[in-house]
Amino acid sequence: MSRLQLSPREVIDYLSGKYDENRDQNIMPCPGMFWYSDSSYSFSVCQGKVISGVVGAVFPDWRKVLCVGLEEAALKWSNRTSLIGTENLSGQEATALIAKTVQWEGYIAPAVEYCLNYDKFGVQKGEAFLFSLNEARTVQPFIENAINPALKKIGCLELTNNYWTASEYNSYQAWKLCLTFGKSFNQKNYGRNFVRPMFWRKY
Repeated sequence: MSRLQLSPREVIDYLSGKYDENRDQNIMPCPGMFWYSDSSYSFSVCQGKVISGVVGAVFPDWRKVLCVGLEEAALKWSNRTSLIGTENLSGQEATALIAKTVQWEGYIAPAVEYCLNYDKFGVQKGEAFLFSLNEARTVQPFIENAINPALKKIGCLELTNNYWTASEYNSYQAWKLCLTFGKSFNQKNYGRNFVRPMFWRKY
């Protein structure tokens, strides 16, 4: 360090950068980390890499992370009131079932369609989904202090709205999640709740 005339702070910054670029496979990802299209992750922004999303929740038993997409839209859950049966399904399973059901029955589900058509930042079409209520609950504790600061750091919209989940409350309504008030529900044809695509990644 003295030979190179580096300060302790410069050495720490260098080593931190080295860690970010060469991820240690033994270090688990954490909520609030950036997830890159090459499946690396870090707390800092790595130049030259494509950020796919922000880690929202970690599932060590599965060695998987649930990532928050970088964009959102205000959309209806569906334009028809009918029970599909998604309440106890995962977000990925529910999204697939909703898409099949609306295709069979000839109506639209804008929230699900938005997720399935999401094809940006290294997330391929068909990979993203509308999270379930249970998955939304795993993400919620980290929104304010980890996920939103990361999104703000890269100039993306923070999670500050009401967000649809894929979980139905009944034939007419579906669950939504709000950072401030927690879970509640709305009519499926209500068009002012937001949709934030989510996607799984392995580590």
